[in-house]
Amino acid sequence: MLVALGDAGLGGGKVKLVAFANSRDFVEAIRAGNLHGLVLQDPEKMGYLGVKTVVQTLRKQPVAALVDTGVRLATAENVDDPEIVALVGK
Repeated sequence: MLVALGDAGLGGGKVKLVAFANSRDFVEAIRAGNLHGLVLQDPEKMGYLGVKTVVQTLRKQPVAALVDTGVRLATAENVDDPEIVALVGK
């Protein structure tokens, strides 16, 4: 989408764009002003909670109907925060 917006002359922040991926390329797009946000998941936390839920199920223990694995929004203001950097690096 970044390339398509650039090709259409709509890059450089003319269109507000938010991506959903743990990508260093997208972090650079945030720094360049071409991307306004980046939704980040924590794959390690997702895996841990998935295994934990399976174990609870096998042990016939109650399991929550909804398990929130968390999400962070990277922006130009916080893209260098250690928590954001750690998520992008995963």
